[in-house]
Amino acid sequence: MKNTLLISGLIVTISIPVHAADYQSFIAPSSLGKSIHTLNKKYQLGLKKQSSGKYGNRELNDCRLIVKTNKKNRINEIKIIDSKSCKYSTTSNVNYNSQTTKTQDLLSQVDIQDVQFVPGCFNCPSRLEITDTLVIDREKDNYLTKFEINGHNRKYLNYIAKNLFGDFSDENYYSTMNLLESRAAEEPSLYDRNEFKLQAIEAYNLQDKPQSYTIALK
Repeated sequence: MKNTLLISGLIVTISIPVHAADYQSFIAPSSLGKSIHTLNKKYQLGLKKQSSGKYGNRELNDCRLIVKTNKKNRINEIKIIDSKSCKYSTTSNVNYNSQTTKTQDLLSQVDIQDVQFVPGCFNCPSRLEITDTLVIDREKDNYLTKFEINGHNRKYLNYIAKNLFGDFSDENYYSTMNLLESRAAEEPSLYDRNEFKLQAIEAYNLQDKPQSYTIALK
């Protein structure tokens, strides 16, 4: 970046180095459990504490970060929201490139027992786009990764509800979805059934690219 100064009638141009944020180094498993203040400074992230208690960089125009910490300001979770201008690649329990990786590419790197498809909502407002989440959780890791994918997959939701509660009609669809939502809240491992995962793989568009990447301590 160049600034031009007028000194004693002379135009003097000075160069000021601009340091780009190092997102790629930050969004790695090694950042989890580290000091938010130390890494914010090290990687030039521009993170500021928000009213929600999370750290974010909304005022920046490239990659948007949302970071959760514990009471000691140690990082518990890092979320980076993808966009055309946000370009990065990272390796955790899968290899991920923000510009090219599709849902199918993620699934090809893991075993079926390591994934879950978690609905974002059950009775979703028609005008509100709420994403679902692909969770990759390997037993040997102390962290998990999450990817936002296109949501409100009615075929997937209907399959789970029918499997759990039996056949239902359009007349009691919403009440059935409410029942499913309550059941899922009580039983977090509900989606960890192979028959549900196989149905999800069939129901989702695996050629879509995820909308965000999250890495979090278990």
